[in-house]
Amino acid sequence: MEKNKGREKNIERKNYISAQIDQEDEDSLLAATMMAQVPRTLSSNCSIFRVPPRLRYNGDEKVYEPCIISIGPYHHGKENLKAMEEHKNRYLRSLLNRLTPIKRTLKHIVRAIRELEEDARACYAEPINLTSDEFVKMMVLDGSFIIELFYRCYEPVVANDPIYTSSWMYSSMRLDLALLENQLPQLVLQCIYSLTRHPGSCSCSLNQLVCYFMTPSSQYENTSYNSAFKANHILDVLRNHLFPLPRSMENDSESIHEYTQYSATDLWEAGVQFKKKDSKYGLLDITFSDEGVLEIPSFFVSDTWIVYLPNIIALEQCRRDYENRVTSYVILLDGLINTKDDVKLLRDKKIINVMWKEDELIATEIGNLCSKGAFIKRFGYDDLCRRMNAHHRTDWNRWRSNLRRNYFNTPWASLSFVAAVVLLLLTFLQTIFSILSY
Repeated sequence: MEKNKGREKNIERKNYISAQIDQEDEDSLLAATMMAQVPRTLSSNCSIFRVPPRLRYNGDEKVYEPCIISIGPYHHGKENLKAMEEHKNRYLRSLLNRLTPIKRTLKHIVRAIRELEEDARACYAEPINLTSDEFVKMMVLDGSFIIELFYRCYEPVVANDPIYTSSWMYSSMRLDLALLENQLPQLVLQCIYSLTRHPGSCSCSLNQLVCYFMTPSSQYENTSYNSAFKANHILDVLRNHLFPLPRSMENDSESIHEYTQYSATDLWEAGVQFKKKDSKYGLLDITFSDEGVLEIPSFFVSDTWIVYLPNIIALEQCRRDYENRVTSYVILLDGLINTKDDVKLLRDKKIINVMWKEDELIATEIGNLCSKGAFIKRFGYDDLCRRMNAHHRTDWNRWRSNLRRNYFNTPWASLSFVAAVVLLLLTFLQTIFSILSY
């Protein structure tokens, strides 16, 4: 009897131990599964993001989506973009034809990109669900296409190239390459460019080629180029090239921001003078003088502009270490331009340049540039807006402006006003003398 009880206790003990071991195995498996689901820590090199939903839902989603080509993993394999894969392969073959077999081959490019794979993956904010071979192939194919595209822009146009002989395709390509979600790490582009560059054919840096293709000189003739800038991708090059940080924005504060409370028309009625500014510091160099003169570099409202700015703003929203320079710029323009009258005023002053667009449409497009979901750490025009708002609130400025606009707008109006004042003065003196004579 006692032996049976002892045997039962041993069995219970073994079952308990076995259950404990099974539980530990299950816990280990659960822990391993949970760890596999924990997102990786973002690298400091992370610079290519999905556009935040708050920007998409409050703005125009179409400015963030590629129309004809996918670059990188975020839109890779989409059905409506597959037609360009044939062009990518054709451009790859063309790029390889530039190489001498002794110097470089496709194998050299593949090997070099594979060595950069870990760093390239770290540039994307989201995990890339592609095998090593799939990822490297995509980087080589997309990167080779872009480099060959830039080479062809720099050289005489190839007669049978539909991208350059078709104006709509060329324009669409430029827009697609500026999208935040459609970027390739600059380190990949630089690697392919270095391996395929022929000293006798192209003396430009990669950043210069980007600017040459992406920014028509007629639209951005006053912008400067910083050859020392280390870019993360094509959109980053555009941000630095088109919108360099002017000195007037370098000391912006994190205090409570004051935005412009008045439109361009309101300010003009309060005596503010608008003037086109020719600045070597770029489009952001907007100033307001103590004399009430607001100087703004002229800008060209085009389809390119309407796409570039929201994507640069999205980049600034995703990178905490980036100044909100372009976001500040668009917020200021949005405050100044509310109606077609504001657009007409700035067009008359040669500040807004545009072709084939109605003033009302331009006002709407500028209003849509910056989503209401955009956050801002530092407003680069805080001091300018404080002084501009104070100028508008001063009664004397409004009275003086009204006097100048209504009574001194033409030489004849000025003479009539002076004559009326003289007549009034003479009448007053005559009245005084009449009273004194009694």
